[in-house]
Amino acid sequence: MGQEIWRFYTLVDRQGNVKNGDSTKTAYGNAFAIFALAAYFKASGDTSALTLARKAFIWLEKGSHDPNRLGYFQHLKRDGTPAIRPANTPTGSDLGYKDQNSSIHLLEAFAELYQVWPDSLVRVRLNEMLVLIRDTIVTTKGSLTLFLLPDWTPVTFKDSSKQTILKNAHLEHISFGHDVETAFLMIEASEVLGLENDTLTHRIAKK
Repeated sequence: MGQEIWRFYTLVDRQGNVKNGDSTKTAYGNAFAIFALAAYFKASGDTSALTLARKAFIWLEKGSHDPNRLGYFQHLKRDGTPAIRPANTPTGSDLGYKDQNSSIHLLEAFAELYQVWPDSLVRVRLNEMLVLIRDTIVTTKGSLTLFLLPDWTPVTFKDSSKQTILKNAHLEHISFGHDVETAFLMIEASEVLGLENDTLTHRIAKK
């Protein structure tokens, strides 16, 4: 099964050869693979696509999912286990962080997958991601925290010098497009889960 999942590469040339070594994987990339395969199955009825989507979900579950603090690790080794952030990692690197972008697209992928494969664990993870995004990643001002430590503490430079803040702006800024996208994806997930009178999700989405 692992060998099949490893065919999800970020960059390949026109002949299908892997570019830049691609020695690591990401939850983000696999989220798009799951979403595309589930959507394709919904449109075509091709069961091989659903089979591969299910395998990709299980592969993420085994390595990327954090059983202690929930959510998913973004950076993965080739075998799917989390890539740990060494102490000497440059400040500007996002290695080892959890993040809003992979989280919202996992939410999107699981919503699509659950519609064609109503598995109990997919439902648990879909709800888990909805709650994490809505209640933890969305700030009190209504925008998203971009990067977070594994325990969901926000990565922030607000108490640093102006030079440091500007140097690390790629790790801490407001991404308005993602905010709007997330509002839609949260409501979509709530509806796919069949949550009735989910005023909390709608209130945060509007915010």
